[in-house]
Amino acid sequence: MLATSAISQRHTAEAELLARAVADQRVAVDSALSQLGSANRSLQQTMRETIQDSADRTLWQRLLSSLALHRWGEAPDCQRRADHEASERIDAALTRLFVEDDDGMASVPVKLAVLHEGLTDAECRVRSAAAALLGVRGDARGLEVLVETVHTGEPECKLRAVTALGKLKDERGGWALVEALACDDEGLHWEASRALGELGEKALPALLDALKSSKPHVRWHAVRALGGINDRQAVAGVAEALGDTDYAVRWAAAEALAGIGLPAVTPILERLLRYAPMDDTYQAAHHALHRIGSPEAQRELQPLLKALRGPAAPVEAPRVAYRLLRERKSGGPAGERHREHI
Repeated sequence: MLATSAISQRHTAEAELLARAVADQRVAVDSALSQLGSANRSLQQTMRETIQDSADRTLWQRLLSSLALHRWGEAPDCQRRADHEASERIDAALTRLFVEDDDGMASVPVKLAVLHEGLTDAECRVRSAAAALLGVRGDARGLEVLVETVHTGEPECKLRAVTALGKLKDERGGWALVEALACDDEGLHWEASRALGELGEKALPALLDALKSSKPHVRWHAVRALGGINDRQAVAGVAEALGDTDYAVRWAAAEALAGIGLPAVTPILERLLRYAPMDDTYQAAHHALHRIGSPEAQRELQPLLKALRGPAAPVEAPRVAYRLLRERKSGGPAGERHREHI
């Protein structure tokens, strides 16, 4: 039986049900989890409030086990786990219980203690679940567990870890997310790409390194993520990808640079000068440049756009790019008009 102080004063019947569930009465466990995963939002909310009112440590340990293992203590979870949609609702409700705090609830320090203890649990899935829930809460104490989960965890655990690393916004997580990009699980590398977008500028070192990956889809995701970072190094990295050997990566770079706008012009010019690009690079650079800037900026870029499409592009394009770059850096016609955008 739960201690009196742990019993919800709002929902006494549900609190007594939880007390029986903590005592491992199977009917009570089935009923409590079924209500928590109910499609009826009112029933689900009542059970959620009852749990949030509880400061019973064993209850929160059971809930973590249920999320990580689909097991209540040593016994399997309720029969509703056989219903995929109901099971997903139970997991979503359990996640919400751990990452959201109701004001003034005595459960908060207890569930945090359970999560912190979970980081050293003998079962890797419990460690992973605890670290992921802490990560979504913004607590980096489980960062090492999350990184290890990306390395060696089961698919479901990896997905949770990747999501949590995005929420944490810690630079150290960027390398693990890039590793997840390289996996063959399409759902996982798309989630890793989304998480890298959330990480933003803190993912910059890992993303720049990802441009060297042997896998085109990793470079493609890296280019897209870099295109959303307002940083010179990021823009330069995207401009470098105009010369990628993979068509999709080149055109992702062109689209990203067009989206960046005028600040992308100088890195593109520098890219055209560094070494003789292949014809495909000229096409990608042209695609980006002809979509950048105002009509006035486009008039200034016309000689370069013409050179990029001409038969003498390997000779003419670098020469025109060099002249435009000098003007921008010396305050000439292009530099005076666009200094503030460089």
